[in-house]
Amino acid sequence: MKKFLCALLLLTNSVMAAEDFTIHTGRDLLTMCAAFDEIPDEGNSDRIVRRVIACANYLNGFLGGFIVVDEKKPAVCVPSSISAADVWRSGLRLARRAPELTQQKANIFLYAALLYVYPCSQ
Repeated sequence: MKKFLCALLLLTNSVMAAEDFTIHTGRDLLTMCAAFDEIPDEGNSDRIVRRVIACANYLNGFLGGFIVVDEKKPAVCVPSSISAADVWRSGLRLARRAPELTQQKANIFLYAALLYVYPCSQ
């Protein structure tokens, strides 16, 4: 019985950890990336560090894929020096302007945020 309870506890912790770092929507991304502004203490420092890493990895992956796409008439004109932090700030600006867009998939939300902040002049 003791082994069963230990296994159940490990499984529960694994499932909780996996759910804690899932990013599907813009809201999920904003929640995950809010760790940038949290002050770690003894009880939550590991959690905050893992959330910051998950957020940075998502933003860098999005940005890397976004820059590779070659369009003849791009709608978004990001500067060559754009960083993951710039993408994050763009997401925050869009969330304040149009909070309903945070319900979109995270990649769509970030694209909309870049379109909002860095539109190409027509």
